[in-house]
Amino acid sequence: MDANGLGMDFGGFFMERLGAHLVAWLALGFFGLWIAFCFGVDETSLDVRLTIGFIGAVATFLLYGLSCIVLIPLLPVLPLAWLSIRFEARWRIRHRLPYALFPATPVAAPAARGSRRWLLPLAIGLWIGGAWGGDG
Repeated sequence: MDANGLGMDFGGFFMERLGAHLVAWLALGFFGLWIAFCFGVDETSLDVRLTIGFIGAVATFLLYGLSCIVLIPLLPVLPLAWLSIRFEARWRIRHRLPYALFPATPVAAPAARGSRRWLLPLAIGLWIGGAWGGDG
């Protein structure tokens, strides 16, 4: 990949764009499941089929989302995201549109108002920690 045409190396571009591409592929999968559930129900009206399809797709994605705690079900989506990020990078290089990161806005540190403001949170933390640590 052309790092100059892209504005950064492909690894950095991949990490910047991975979240957006994963969301796009998961949304496409959701709507695909909705259509599959919708047309899987026969001999009902269209609004009932759309409702049943939507409920089925939501239930499937909730179960999928809960199983993502293990991250194993997310693995088939990663190659699709890699492929679409690769296509986006080639498109940006071909059309000379480098990816520009948004500049980070500087955050001013809060001014210290008093040197004794840390004492109360420390005392509360020690009190809670002592209550949790006792085997009673």
